[in-house]
Amino acid sequence: MTTRLLDSFRRVSRSSPCPNCERPDWCLIGKPGTEFDGATICTRIESPHRFGQAGWLHRHDGWKGRAGKRPDVVLPLNRSTPASPTIARIADEARRALSAESLASLSRRLQVSATGLKLLDVGEITPRLAHEEGCSWATESWSFPMRNARGEVVGIRLRKRDGTKLTWPGGREGLFIPSGIDASQGIVLPEGVTDTAAALDLGLAAVGRPSCTGGRQAVLELVRRHKPARVVVVADQDTPGRTGAMELARALVLLAADVRLVAPPESVKDLRAWFIAGATPESLRAAIDSAEPLRISLRRRAGGCS
Repeated sequence: MTTRLLDSFRRVSRSSPCPNCERPDWCLIGKPGTEFDGATICTRIESPHRFGQAGWLHRHDGWKGRAGKRPDVVLPLNRSTPASPTIARIADEARRALSAESLASLSRRLQVSATGLKLLDVGEITPRLAHEEGCSWATESWSFPMRNARGEVVGIRLRKRDGTKLTWPGGREGLFIPSGIDASQGIVLPEGVTDTAAALDLGLAAVGRPSCTGGRQAVLELVRRHKPARVVVVADQDTPGRTGAMELARALVLLAADVRLVAPPESVKDLRAWFIAGATPESLRAAIDSAEPLRISLRRRAGGCS
């Protein structure tokens, strides 16, 4: 028999913190009347009973159940990557150096609006800036800042005129977070900065992942900070894209009440290609609304759970 995890557990809160670590987030408490009544899953305090990767199962007075296992769910225990003043300065100089002609050129190449690109603080690495920083190879690249969950610049992704993608040295991996985003109502997580620009053109509150598996901890912390009502992970239409998106979506289930996974039609590579092919805000929202919310389940069997 299969039952949803949150049928047996509830999330901790400020008014009802975890009895093990005494923190108001990440952990779970067994619901009265279930076989886990009197048990908790703590993400910080270890016990002899590991409950998958969600944490450790603790038995308290009155619990007569058995220690169980559950599917892998990775919850973040690390805080945001610290911001780099140097990287932030370079990203800002590049943003201010971007000409209207260069922005229009990038917009035409990517077939997304200049407005969406500007929301992502796109810039241009000029010969002067590249020379001053000892990175002549980066000359005439478009730049996109990557940010931690607090919105601070921690790295820069570069796109050369021939489409080559590079990363500015000395930075860290982060997310493509547009200016002025309101993540409280819902957030969409496409793969890559150009897909993020397309999502913005479609009217979605989007934050870009740096790759199919990258930025995971930053995404989890962002969701934990903003507590969006719905989180939608958008997969690229290839095996690594689908696998990475599914793994992230599964990790988000304990942090958001409504987590969904969507992908473009099989003949379409990614969200930007979907947009270019004619996707509209209405069709995207319909695809999101029709996607089933992800559930993490426990399979009950004789002698315990798995």
